[in-house]
Amino acid sequence: MKRFTVSVPDDVAERLEDVENVSAFVTSAVRARIDQETAQQMMQRHGLNVTDEGVRRARDFLSRRRTEVASDIKQDVIAA
Repeated sequence: MKRFTVSVPDDVAERLEDVENVSAFVTSAVRARIDQETAQQMMQRHGLNVTDEGVRRARDFLSRRRTEVASDIKQDVIAA
């Protein structure tokens, strides 16, 4: 195991102040980023070019769909 000293912006520091185990929190975040980068590299090897704009559009689409589905469920519950 290695020890690192890092500087973070105030908003990140504020969030970390509420975390009981900062090392575990940061480790989890870094591993998630590694997984994301690995997946992106794999997609690129198979001819899929993932861009920041494409990721933003996909997130927007999923957000809209979640809202639509939640609205549909609410209407079904009210109608029942």
